[in-house]
Amino acid sequence: MDREIHWHARALVLDMLGSIVFTDTSGDGVPTMYLQFMQDLGQQTEYNWRAAALAVLYRQLSMGAKKGRLEISGPLLPLQLWSWSLLPLGRPKVIFEKPKEGDEPDEEEDEHEVHLDYNPVFGAKWCAAHAFDVPHNAVTEYYRNQIDLIREGVVDWQPYDDLLEQMPFEVHQDSDWWFARVPLMHFWIVEFHYPHKVMRQFGLRQTIPPSLPRGQAEVRRLRKIKHSAGKSNNWELVHANYV
Repeated sequence: MDREIHWHARALVLDMLGSIVFTDTSGDGVPTMYLQFMQDLGQQTEYNWRAAALAVLYRQLSMGAKKGRLEISGPLLPLQLWSWSLLPLGRPKVIFEKPKEGDEPDEEEDEHEVHLDYNPVFGAKWCAAHAFDVPHNAVTEYYRNQIDLIREGVVDWQPYDDLLEQMPFEVHQDSDWWFARVPLMHFWIVEFHYPHKVMRQFGLRQTIPPSLPRGQAEVRRLRKIKHSAGKSNNWELVHANYV
């Protein structure tokens, strides 16, 4: 029945939000605050989910950089794909398509040949078999040293170029928004989008970035705002200036 289909659909969406997009460090629990957005699955909404995901990621990166911090959460899958695409650190050295069921492998094909462009969806190009030149249990010190060794020529600032033409029309239609200097919001979290710091990712020359629209004191104040379980807040009112 439709009612049961909607139950399962809400459960699936809630699981995706809690285990992929808005993960936290609570274990296997998912906050119920996301259920309010699923009351009518047939009704289109104008919520900016991608900006909300970035807000959570930026906040987690800020917290994760603190001394003594042992864990990090948030949408780490996009961060991993971004890192693999731009930086050599931790990137799989050998990537090849898994043969489809029933297909015979081509004996003449070099097993080290790289196939990255077989899928027009950017993130899906990493859905392949991977081989790493370092063990997965390499200690933190190893990766810190590798970060220090990164030099100018090894950073791929525009890994999306070859695939942009294959992307959905909306990607090109919304390209003006790539440079929007706006607050990124997720309930109690307010972070900011500073594209002018990474102009080379857009194929432009990097100049000295303009001054930040918000001062450091304001940013520190916002980062002190926490979410308390069991306490209800109208964040639309609390953050009315940024909305």
